[in-house]
Formats: sequence, structure tokens, C-alpha cells
Amino acid sequence: MSARSTALLLGLLLSALSLGCQNRSPGDEPLDLVPKAVPAEEPEPPPILQLEAELRPSGEGPASMRVPLPESDAGQEIASLLWQVAEGDFELEEREGQRWLKARTERLWLRVRFQRLEGSTTLAPETQSALAKLREARGEAWLEGARVAGLEGRMAHGFRWGEGEPELTSWPELQLPGGAWAPLDTSQGALLDVALLRLGAAAPEARRKAGSAPLLVKATIQEGAQDAPSGPQDSPPDEQHAESGE
Repeated sequence: MSARSTALLLGLLLSALSLGCQNRSPGDEPLDLVPKAVPAEEPEPPPILQLEAELRPSGEGPASMRVPLPESDAGQEIASLLWQVAEGDFELEEREGQRWLKARTERLWLRVRFQRLEGSTTLAPETQSALAKLREARGEAWLEGARVAGLEGRMAHGFRWGEGEPELTSWPELQLPGGAWAPLDTSQGALLDVALLRLGAAAPEARRKAGSAPLLVKATIQEGAQDAPSGPQDSPPDEQHAESGE
């Protein structure tokens, strides 16, 4: 084949390709291969926990108790709350923004279904420096030292658990920018990373005729509790009340 024939053939091929591109409909364009986007996995919600606690004043004689009722805040979401009173009566009281259960009884139960909300807060360097100077302080001494250092602190009371059963205890809290409160490990000068259920800013109280009485507490906690729990199996109480945030 001569050079002239080769050039003529190439010209015909180019003309045919050009004509084919002009006559192509809008839907005939070749598709570019684009990697398919993988949807981001949503984090699993925190598990529902259920705490059951039995409270009894020690000693003898007519007994009464005042117990702060837990509420949702930055670190916990209360799904439902059930209180039950054995052989007595109860009423609700609000004091300084805190709801209290007042009961004239020898024994009461609390059942709380809740979620613990994990935060990602970090303390500012100047806050860490101020807390480091208060590592030896405890209780009121720590609160006073925090106030002098320009920090807002308070004591919280509730249940704490780890390897064993929950125990009723107290811990200090620091107010963060934005108004939220976070539990603190004062010995380390850092945020406290343990399992907590906060009841309120004051501790439960028990009294008998002779005066204040030590409070005996027996508590358990489990994961994946039912939505509508039944009452305690031993000695069902005479009065009960339930609230739900769901």
C-alpha cells in the first residue's frame, strides 16, 4: 500500500470517528469510573444500664429518709425512674433546684434506667496547673482552694462502681466552659474516668427519733435492662411511683 493510500485511509477513519461523536446522544457518553464512597460507621449508642438500690436506716424507732432523685445532665441520660416505699408514705420536695424523695418508712427502693454519656473534654493548661496545686486538698478544703484559684467546684453524691457492686459515695466536680460539670480525681488533678450515676449535690439522709441515722445501702447494676421492670421479689412495697423520659 502506497503512502498516498495510507493517508487516505487514515483520513476516512478520522472523519468517521468525528461524525460518530457528533451524532452521539447525551446518554451515550462514556462513564468515568469513580470509587464508591463508603458511608462512615455511626458510633454505637451507649448501653442502657439499670441500677437497683435498697436503702434502710440503721437503728430502731420511727424512720424517715430524704433521697435526691437523679436527673439527666451532661454525663448521664435518665431513661426512667422508679421509687418504691415499703409500709410507709412519701412526698416530693424541691430545694435549690434539686428534687428530693421524702419517705417515712423503714425501707425504700430506687430503680434507675440510664445511659452514661462519654465526653471528650480536655482541661486547659492553666486549669490543670491550678488543680495540680490542690492535689492534697479534700472536701471543703478543696472547694475553698478551687474558689481562690478562680475555679467553680461543687461536691456530687451518687453511685460509683467498678469491679464490685455500686457503692454510695461522693466526689468533687468542676464546672467547665459552657456550664457543664465534670467529675474530678483531685489526687491526680485530672478528670475522673470511672462509672458514676449522680444523684445530686447533697447526700441522702436518714433519721430516727434519736437523730440522724447511718444509711445502709445495697445496690446492683446490670446492662440491657427491660423497659418495664417488675417490682422487687422480696416483700413487695405498698407504694410505688414511676417516671419515664423515653
